[in-house]
Amino acid sequence: GGGGGIVSPSRSPSQLSTFARQSFQALGIDDNIDSWAENLRRWMVAVVIKPLQKDIETVDNFFNGLPNDSGKPFLVKEYINRQPVPGQQSSGGWGQQQNQQKSRTDWLTEFAKDGKQQSSHRTFCKKRIRLERYLDIIDNKLLRQKKTLDLDPNLTKYYVLKRIKEWACDPCLGRYVYDSGASLLDAPTDLSPNPRLLWDDANFPNDSQLMLHLFCTYLDQHIPKLAGMPFMQRHFIDCDCQPAQRSPHDWKVTTTTAGVIIVHHTLSGKPYYYVVYRGSRRTRIFDTVQGRNTLFQAIIVFLHVYKANYNCMMDTLDISKPPLNLMDCLN
Repeated sequence: GGGGGIVSPSRSPSQLSTFARQSFQALGIDDNIDSWAENLRRWMVAVVIKPLQKDIETVDNFFNGLPNDSGKPFLVKEYINRQPVPGQQSSGGWGQQQNQQKSRTDWLTEFAKDGKQQSSHRTFCKKRIRLERYLDIIDNKLLRQKKTLDLDPNLTKYYVLKRIKEWACDPCLGRYVYDSGASLLDAPTDLSPNPRLLWDDANFPNDSQLMLHLFCTYLDQHIPKLAGMPFMQRHFIDCDCQPAQRSPHDWKVTTTTAGVIIVHHTLSGKPYYYVVYRGSRRTRIFDTVQGRNTLFQAIIVFLHVYKANYNCMMDTLDISKPPLNLMDCLN
């Protein structure tokens, strides 16, 4: 491989660091990887996180302005469980009984298609559906599923929203903790009887998982699907979901024809990311340094391989041009 071959859970951090530097040297990016990773952090905040936070506030303000309390913010428990009809009164204040069993996304989808509604209502419903995909990390089947304990699952969405707000005010992602997260000191009482919750791996994503989820969700919404599969399904594998498949040679059934894949392992209890490039002649493995920058380094390597081997073309989209401008990170 480009660095040290197939990743093994027994590798030590010092071995990974050596293999990573070999990978960076083989790619010719050893002198740039750290500054490019910093560029990617700034790109994530400027292009993904801050606009996401702004859009969430705009949509919330719209729903808050509708009659009959139908403008509950994104993560109020009652709004998740019961689907009100904006602008329409009902005896229970939250829509008719038959609507209460529908998921919020189903309800918003139906409402957005209702020709009787105002165009602005339909537009904001569609936007809300798109934005909520960023919050639904617990439903992302490509990531290791959490062993949710006694907490309301909507608390995870609340946590994601809180983390997005914090990162939006942090242009260099100084609060990013790759193997952990942030405690909830203001959890809503309708979602948790305890308003002060410490971060734990059983209920909340670590920051590298959440950052990857936001990155892939953004690309899912901008890069056309291939054979019905979005970006993340084609270009990411979480080996914690498939512990028996430790080697790229075991992925023939589980992956698509994507030539470049970001892979996640948990090594020594810590998240670790690396890149597999399946070229026409051989498969190459590009390691990263395990630690705070492992995810950002993996994405940088991923982008560099696309630039060097595919002329920045990802399927039918040039990822160096607007709206992505991803290759700006490699400057």
